Amino acid sequence: MRIITLFFLFISAIVFGQQGEAEPIVYYTFDGGSADDFGIGSRDGVISGTPETVCGVIGDALAFDGQSDFIRFPDNFSTLFAQNFTFSFYFRPDGGSGEQQLFSYTNACNDARQFEITYDPQVRRLRVEYGENDQDRIVLQTNLEPNRCWYHVVIIRDGRRQSLRVDNRTVDEAANLIRIDFNNSGTFSISDGPCVGSLFNRFEGAIDDVRIYNEVLGTIDLNSLYVAPESILTPDTLLYLGGEVQMRVSPGCSNQFSWTPIDGLSDPTAATPIARPDTTTTYQLRFESATCITTDEVQVLVVDPDDVGCESLAMANGFTPNNDGINDEFGIANPFVIDELTSFRIFDQSGGLMFESQDPFDQWNGQYKGNAVNPGTYLFQIIYICEGQEQVQQGTVVVLR
Repeated sequence: MRIITLFFLFISAIVFGQQGEAEPIVYYTFDGGSADDFGIGSRDGVISGTPETVCGVIGDALAFDGQSDFIRFPDNFSTLFAQNFTFSFYFRPDGGSGEQQLFSYTNACNDARQFEITYDPQVRRLRVEYGENDQDRIVLQTNLEPNRCWYHVVIIRDGRRQSLRVDNRTVDEAANLIRIDFNNSGTFSISDGPCVGSLFNRFEGAIDDVRIYNEVLGTIDLNSLYVAPESILTPDTLLYLGGEVQMRVSPGCSNQFSWTPIDGLSDPTAATPIARPDTTTTYQLRFESATCITTDEVQVLVVDPDDVGCESLAMANGFTPNNDGINDEFGIANPFVIDELTSFRIFDQSGGLMFESQDPFDQWNGQYKGNAVNPGTYLFQIIYICEGQEQVQQGTVVVLR
C-alpha cells in the first residue's frame, strides 16, 4: 500500500513529543485534590470550600463551584513577578454568570498595583490586567473559541513587552514605555480576591496544571506545555485510492466518541478507527465526557493513481519544524510521479540556497548548516523528468515556529 501524508497548515498547532528543560518555580498539579507546590519554591495553597477533584488535562484537576470554593497562597509571590516570567495554566469554564475571577494578586479592589485574570462566560472573554499606577497598565484580552472543553493559557512578560497565548498561539500583545512593577503585599489566589463579591464572581469550572517560571520560555518549552486536549492528532492526509490511515486523538477525559460521516471507518464509535474512504472526506469527531462536549475534524483526500498527472507533486504551503513529530519537514508529498529528480532546491528571499537534493523522498527540516532558519516565506524549485519530459515546479512555503 502506498500512503502519502500531506501536512497542510492548521489553524491550531498540535503538539506532543520533545520536552523542554525549564523548571517551574511554582507548579500546582492538583493531583489528588491537593494544592501543594511541586515547584522549586514550595508555596503550598490553602483550599477553602470543597472543590471537587475531577479528571484534568494532566492527571487530576480541581473544579470550583462559583460560590464558596477558592484557594489562597499565603507565601509571598513578589519575587516571582519582579522579573520576566511565564505563567501557564489550563481551565475549563462550566458556565455561571458575570465576570469571574480566575487569579488575583493585589492588596485591595481597584488598587493601582494589581495582577488580575478574569473570564466572562457570556462573551467567552479572557482578560489579563496588571499595572503599577493609573498610567502604566497593560490589558491583554481575547474572546475564546466556542465549543471547547479546556483552554491552555500562557502569559509572558519579557521586559517591557507582554503577550497572551491561548492553545499554543499568540492572541494578544502589548508593550509599555517602562517595565511595569505590580509587586504588592497582597495574597495570590485562585477564584478569590479583593474584588470578588463586588466587581467579580468566583470562578465556576475546573483549573489544572498551574506553572510559573521566572524566565521567558522558548519555543520548545512552550510547545511542551500544550497537550491539545480533546483533539484529533492525525493531520489532513492524502491517500491513494485503496489506502488507509489510522486516526489518532489526544488523551483526555472523554469516554464517548462519535465520528461522522461513518463511510470508510472501521468503527465510528471508537476513538482511533482506521479510515479507508473511497472519496475525499472531512471527518468530524464528537468528544463527550460527563462535563463537556467538543468537536474536531480532519480531512482525508483520496486520489486515484490513474488520475495523477506529472504536475501533481502535492506540495504543502507551510510547515512547523518545532521537533514535535508532526509537520516538522517539507518535501515532495507525491514523489511517485517522478521518474528522475534533477534537483529539489529551497532558497531564502535573498536567493541563498537553504537546501538541495536529488532524492525525491528527501525532506527539508527547516535548518541551514545545522541551525534553525527564521520563520518566514521561502522559495522552492523542483526540476524532474516525468513520462520522458522535463517538468519544472516552483512555489513558496512558509516556515512557522
